[in-house]
Order: sequence, then structure tokens, then C-alpha cells
Amino acid sequence: MMVGEHLHESRRYALALSVEERCQIIRQDIKINTEHLLTVSNIVHNMLSIVRGSTEAPCLLVSAGSNHGKTTICNAIRGMDESWSHKIRYVSFVKDTEKTKPMMKLLAALGMEAGRAGIPISMVAEYCIANDIRAVFMDEFHDALKGLSKGEQDTFLSLLRGLCGAPAYLSFFVFGIDEAYNALAIDPQYVRRFELYELSPWARADAEYLNFLDTWEEIAPLAKKSHLSSKAIADYIYGKTSGVIGNICSLLRAAGCLAVTWGDEKITLESLQASTKSKWNTRVTRPSIIE
Repeated sequence: MMVGEHLHESRRYALALSVEERCQIIRQDIKINTEHLLTVSNIVHNMLSIVRGSTEAPCLLVSAGSNHGKTTICNAIRGMDESWSHKIRYVSFVKDTEKTKPMMKLLAALGMEAGRAGIPISMVAEYCIANDIRAVFMDEFHDALKGLSKGEQDTFLSLLRGLCGAPAYLSFFVFGIDEAYNALAIDPQYVRRFELYELSPWARADAEYLNFLDTWEEIAPLAKKSHLSSKAIADYIYGKTSGVIGNICSLLRAAGCLAVTWGDEKITLESLQASTKSKWNTRVTRPSIIE
């Protein structure tokens, strides 16, 4: 096999780069079309394809544990070149130092300024219609209602519920850990409007787990084939990550950088073992393989 022949042709150029430059590429987030990504993007596409006003706007809740790839999927779908791409907005409810209220974050994402007096929901709806806004992606929704009084929670959920119906018919695509459902469930009438999709980790026997490893290997700029889907390496990766995609990517990035730094040009059990101790230390010396 020629050097780098296993790589996708669009990635072979990187083999000529320096060690540091290749490590920078390896550490970047990459988009791989997993079944979860394809399914969620299909649901979003179908929900946005309905004619505004023909039915109450459908909503989606994507729920999973930490590091299961929620934000990666959210960002990947938002970045798609679709006919509806200009009709969506995005807001993250990660707590900030200014302790900005979720309603203020949502209005800012829509392009509105609330001011001290607030904005009537009718004005928000008119603004969404005038600017052809059809949906809002909401990341880290489980943080949205934390620290709010009962009255503030009710007001915020009332705004979301109102925007789902006439005249705005706004869809909400909510991403968060399992607590996100509990946050929405504060309003039983509203949570029923959401379709729930749970991101589950892979089982060791899942073919998609092995396909993911093969695809990652085609993208990471290493000169030699690592055979990540071989039984010994796939078993080791799964044992350390439990099939959680974020954990898998973190481990592979670290091992990939060691493969470049050590000069192996492929991921081995040695580099994987060293990477379980530190994801960032490329000065680590080569250990003996521990069975």
C-alpha cells in the first residue's frame, strides 16, 4: 500500500505538514455522518418542510448524557446548506458570568432587544413572521431554567408555547442532557408537543461503531493504516470509552497526536494506553504494552 493510500484524497495533503500542524488538524472536531446525525437531520428537515400555519409547529428534544455528541449534531445540522438554513436561529443556554436570563438570550438570538419593559409575545411573533424565522435551535437547554423563580420559569415556557402556535408557528429544536426533559415537563401541556429523540452510546457489537472507527481513520492525517476496527484495538477503545462518541473522539485525537509525535504514523495499543492517562501530553515516553 502506498503511503497515505488509506486516507481520503482530500486529507492526503496534510501528510506534508509539520508535526504541530498535523496535530492541530487531528484535534479539530470532524463531521462524520453517524446514524444519530442522519436521523436528527431528517427529522429537522421534515419538521421544517411543513407549510407555516398548516398545523401547530412540531418541536424536537434531543436528549443524552454528557459527551454523547449533542452539540456536535446541533452544530452540524445548523451548518447544512439547506433551503431552510436562513430561516433558523441558534441560542446556547450555558450560564454566563452576567447571569443573562434565558428569555433575554432567546430574544437576542432572534435579533430583538427586550429592554427593561420586555416585549409582548405578539410583537415577537410578528417579528418572526416578518423575518421568515421558522425555528430556533436551543443548546444546553437543561441550564435554561436553573436559578429561575417559579414565576420566571412559567413566563419563559409560556413564551415558547405561545410561539409554537398561531401566528408565528415557530419550531424549537432542543438539545440537552436528560434534565432538559424535566425542564420542559414543568409545563405538561407544552412538553407533549415535543418528539423525544435519545442519543444512546454504541454497543460493542454495533456495526456503526466499527464503521465510525474506519471513517475516522480515513480522515486523520497519519501515513500508515492503524486498523482501528481490528478486534484488539476496537476492544480496547470500547473498554475505555463505553461506546460514548465524545469519549471515543477524545481518545483517538490524543492517540493520533502521539502517533505523529513518536513517528509511528499509526495509532497503536501503546499510544492508546498512554492517551488514557493524558489527552494532551505529547511529551509522554513510549510505555510497555500492558495486557
